[in-house]
Amino acid sequence: MVTNAAKKTVEDYQCQTIERLNRYQEVAVTIEMLNLDLEMLEQALANDTAYNNNMAVDYATVSGGKTNKVNSMVESEFMAVRANIQRLRRQIWELERHNRQIDKALANMPLIYARLLNMRYIKKLGWKEIGQRLGNYNEDHLRKNLHDKALKMLTGYLFPEVHNIGLFLKKAQD
Repeated sequence: MVTNAAKKTVEDYQCQTIERLNRYQEVAVTIEMLNLDLEMLEQALANDTAYNNNMAVDYATVSGGKTNKVNSMVESEFMAVRANIQRLRRQIWELERHNRQIDKALANMPLIYARLLNMRYIKKLGWKEIGQRLGNYNEDHLRKNLHDKALKMLTGYLFPEVHNIGLFLKKAQD
C-alpha cells in the first residue's frame, strides 16, 4: 500500500516543473560547455598526437607482465578517451532531452501560456514586466489565473502520470 508520504502530489509535480523551467538556461550553457569538451577530445583523438607524444612504448626491454595480453599505455589512454567521449555524448543527449521536452511542451501550449512561462522562469522577468509585455495584464490576474492554468498544462505535458492523480479534473461545485 502506498502511503501519503510516498505518494507524489500535484504540487510536487508542479514544483518539479518550475525547477525544470528555472534550470533551462543553466542546462543550455552546460550543453555548450560539454560540446566544447567533446570537440576537444575528438580533435585530439583524430590528430592522434596529443596522446602519443609522451607515451612511447619501449619494446627493447622485456616487461615483467603476462605475455598473453597486449596492452600498452597508449592503448589504455586511447580507450579511456573513447570512454570519456561516450560519457560526454550520453550527458549531452540527456541534457538536450531535458530542454527539448520543455520546448516541445511550450510549443504545444496556447501562445499566451507559453510566453508567460518563458518570461517568468526562463527569462526571469517580474510579474509587472510580464503583464506589460503580454498586453497590460493585471499582476494578480497573471499569477492567479493565467499562471496556474499554464503551469498545470505544462506539468501535464512534462509528467503525463499526473493525469492519474486528478490534475485535470474539474473541481466539484458546492
